Amino acid sequence: MYSTPTHAIRAAEKLRREGLEAAHVSVFVQTNPHNGDTWYANQRAVTIEATADTRVLVRTAARLLDHVWRDGLRYFKGGVILSDLSPAGEQGTLLASQPAAQSDELMAALDAINARHGLNTVRLAGGGVRQTWTPRQGMLSKRYTTRFSDILSARAW
Repeated sequence: MYSTPTHAIRAAEKLRREGLEAAHVSVFVQTNPHNGDTWYANQRAVTIEATADTRVLVRTAARLLDHVWRDGLRYFKGGVILSDLSPAGEQGTLLASQPAAQSDELMAALDAINARHGLNTVRLAGGGVRQTWTPRQGMLSKRYTTRFSDILSARAW
């Protein structure tokens, strides 16, 4: 499911923006139960060393997706859930898998470039070079303060 790495990337960005790390990653997939196709839903979760590193979260999500994926199904919904959140740096361990300072610097540089030049200017190859799917936005709320076409207008006759 092509959306899973993208969800993990966005979740990692949000974690860093809030100064948090996640120690539990869940991935879920589901087919549409209403269209007559084979219905299937599954999820897998794992506890990891607390991190906000995009590379670790995408790799973990991809590994979990391999366990729940079934070929030949038309998936309707999929996502990544991060939990067991804690403030960044609070759960330091002696057995850290990679130097935290290098990871933090790399993620800060990635976030700074994307903040300055736009979302997904720089992204991991695991997220796909070209996004071939689009999120469903049927329930998207109006943006009255940022988009002229969404501003309500009233006329007096």
